[in-house]
Amino acid sequence: MSENGKREKPSAAGIVAIILAAGVVLALNLITGAILWAATVRLGVDVNSGISENGTQLLTGAFGGIIGILGGYLGYTLSEKKKTNELQKPEDEGTQFK
Repeated sequence: MSENGKREKPSAAGIVAIILAAGVVLALNLITGAILWAATVRLGVDVNSGISENGTQLLTGAFGGIIGILGGYLGYTLSEKKKTNELQKPEDEGTQFK
């Protein structure tokens, strides 16, 4: 919210990030479903069947990539807000050491 109580217009980078995040979530859900299907239905209901080592590595890499992208976007957004706040903050000449 801005100072006058109105909502700020979202930035273009934020809108693009939301659209890309929705696409990545959909793709990851499909990949996860396919791996779980392969582990249970295709391989049978054997006691020893489960997610293969390749499936585990794929899921670990995908989730790790999403966390990395999310961290990069949040870091960028917070640094931009900090820069904006520092530019708008009036400096108090009485507390500055020279």
